[in-house]
Amino acid sequence: MGRKRKKTNYPHEYDVVEGTQDLQGISPSLHSQEPAPLSETYRLKKTTKDTHSSVICKLTRICHIPEIIEEIKRICVIMKQVQLEGWHLANLHLLRCLHEGEELPELSQMFFYRCCAASLGNIESRDRCKQEPKYSSFHQTCLRYWTGRERTVTYAAESFINGGDIINEMAKLMEINAGNMIALQFRRRLYQYIRFRYAPVGVVQLKNRVMKRLVDSCFRVKTVPVVDEDGNSTDMTEKSWTKWDETDDPVEKELREWLQIVPWQWQIRANATHFVRKLYDMLSWMEAFVKNNPTTKGTRLYSLLPVSTTYQAA
Repeated sequence: MGRKRKKTNYPHEYDVVEGTQDLQGISPSLHSQEPAPLSETYRLKKTTKDTHSSVICKLTRICHIPEIIEEIKRICVIMKQVQLEGWHLANLHLLRCLHEGEELPELSQMFFYRCCAASLGNIESRDRCKQEPKYSSFHQTCLRYWTGRERTVTYAAESFINGGDIINEMAKLMEINAGNMIALQFRRRLYQYIRFRYAPVGVVQLKNRVMKRLVDSCFRVKTVPVVDEDGNSTDMTEKSWTKWDETDDPVEKELREWLQIVPWQWQIRANATHFVRKLYDMLSWMEAFVKNNPTTKGTRLYSLLPVSTTYQAA
């Protein structure tokens, strides 16, 4: 049998409320007896941006099977080499299309997947002798790449079977990195191009004040009146972020006619191939300028897409 609980009343501690369940009628003494919060509290700051973090640890801490560890290391070495050659092949294909006047491919995940897969030896042996390839322009680039790779007799292309999922994930990251490089670095390339391209005769480069004015003119947009729901203009104005304002400067007009699109980052991401052509125009002019002025500072050349120049097996 259970123990009987002793009934004890504490009239001096509690107030009795009859005929109601309204919490407002309960004495404050019945509320939580937690201590009052301190005057200085710390809370997590809310943010609208997505945060990403990576955790690095030794492989042996999460896997204790030596055979699996060695297989993971082998695959990582192969994928690092595949990524290196994939970037090289992507740059090579863009340069060939631009130089020969062919249509540029969309810089999508599938394009980088094809670039990475084409670097594998088993894919080369399968596609090299195709008479009617699905992507004829890309196939021509691959043939030139494979022919050049054969000249390095000490190098053997990696072979990787059933690795489509891994290559697909890597191609997704390459697409993101390529878009970031084009969008984030375009303004810097434009600064360099204007600095030397529009310098007066007998002068190597523009003054900073003039250079900044010309670059800013490429981003100076028109102000338009705000329209209400009925289509009538109001007294308020707003920026039209896709249209330039009026200008009488011939150099500013020339730059805008050449750009065709206001080079905001979101515009560059939405029209990547268009701005790749502009990067190629600037790069071609800078290459000729560097050839004639090899010792001029600030004339460092660049690639259209990210590229790896060194590789070391882990």
